[in-house]
Amino acid sequence: MTSRSAGNRPRPGRRRLWSDSKLIGACIDGDADAWSELLDRYSGLVYSVALHVGLRQDDASDVLQNVSMIVLDRLGDLRSTDRIASWLITVTRREALRVLRRNQCRSGQMPAGDITEAGAGVDGEPEDMAARLVALQDQQCVREALTRLPPRCREMIEMLFISEPPASYAEVAAELGMSVGSVGPIRARCLERLRKLLDEVGF
Repeated sequence: MTSRSAGNRPRPGRRRLWSDSKLIGACIDGDADAWSELLDRYSGLVYSVALHVGLRQDDASDVLQNVSMIVLDRLGDLRSTDRIASWLITVTRREALRVLRRNQCRSGQMPAGDITEAGAGVDGEPEDMAARLVALQDQQCVREALTRLPPRCREMIEMLFISEPPASYAEVAAELGMSVGSVGPIRARCLERLRKLLDEVGF
């Protein structure tokens, strides 16, 4: 474990802005706060994959804990830190299929060997599963990029593009304390920053 003086140790909140590579390096060095941030960053992806495989919420939560332990044990073996989302999808899907196989075997629904890696627990063809996992990975990239935006940009983009229903320019202006006429230009600049961040996280 790498020791750091209290004065040089980064504040936990700043780790939210770190790249995956920097965060993983800190985790390997034994930084507990970096590990907590890594789990926060990817827990939604892991949980979503488990649900898409066909698990119930309680089983998906168990898979999340199991995957966390697997990652803690094997993070140092990851050859390319920019592939962590793909790696987590693979690890989670394998673990979720194991749990699904166990549950179905116990319930007598099917023999343990009848579930394949190609498409167990998911309605539709294997290609549908692959497409869903790609979509989940894309969503994770967008979430990660959003966390690295300045707060005002992040809030504006969430209000305009993620909120349901989307906020109007007048609502954005009132919420963020700006003129309605400035929303459009600031929106354009924020989207450009988001585009660059998405390039950085491999979107």
